[in-house]
Amino acid sequence: MAKYRQVHTHIWDDDKFEEYSPEAKLLFIYGFSNTHRNEAGIYPISIKKMAFETGLSIEATEAALKEIIDSGSWKYDYEAKVLWVVNALKYQSVNDKCLIAISRDIESLSTPLADEYIQHCSDIGYPLNTHSIPMPNPQETQAGKGKGKGKGKDKKPPISPFENYTENSELIQRLYEFVEMRKAIKKTMTDRAKKELLSKLDALASTDEAKIAILEQSIFNSWQGVFPLKQEGRASPKDMPRSGTNAGSPVDSMGRPI
Repeated sequence: MAKYRQVHTHIWDDDKFEEYSPEAKLLFIYGFSNTHRNEAGIYPISIKKMAFETGLSIEATEAALKEIIDSGSWKYDYEAKVLWVVNALKYQSVNDKCLIAISRDIESLSTPLADEYIQHCSDIGYPLNTHSIPMPNPQETQAGKGKGKGKGKDKKPPISPFENYTENSELIQRLYEFVEMRKAIKKTMTDRAKKELLSKLDALASTDEAKIAILEQSIFNSWQGVFPLKQEGRASPKDMPRSGTNAGSPVDSMGRPI
């Protein structure tokens, strides 16, 4: 996957782009420049993920998405959560290697948009052969990579456990901020850890507002887990394990390990 994407200056002279709202302009540029985009320009991404990464609300994201779709620049499968940036190939260099990568991207998708995409590529002079994709030379395969029958074949991008947890955009944002905080303290979360986090939140609070406050408390203090709110009288920051300490380890009055 490319580490950068070109933004052509003439985008600001495009009639469609000129008519977009500020939110739609932001979402449009995000659509072809985010880290989830593949070579094909058609890829799985949820509206919640778009909202979180652009900073827009769910409602603003949905409105901006509809605006771009109505203009004909994008197509979106709401059921499969797949976005197609229609003119993605128009603004990138396409060679045989790129077409192989695109074919693999298409075969990993389960959406009616895939058939439309294949026809579109044929119409613009890039016919795809998705049924005979050449396999890599075993001598060029890294040691230990790709071992095991069928390993990695037709593997779909993982879906975050947060995606179907709530419709509250602020709560989703705090969940991802908690994950980023864990990365910052060198305690990266697995999908299993994320699911356990959600279960713990459900056990600690019954409202989204309380869950947001609990997450903010842990983010502010760089705690590895989530705990009852301090003001409830059930916990205090100096009682909680901080980054670099083990849960349950004794601490002094300053919160430092003894």
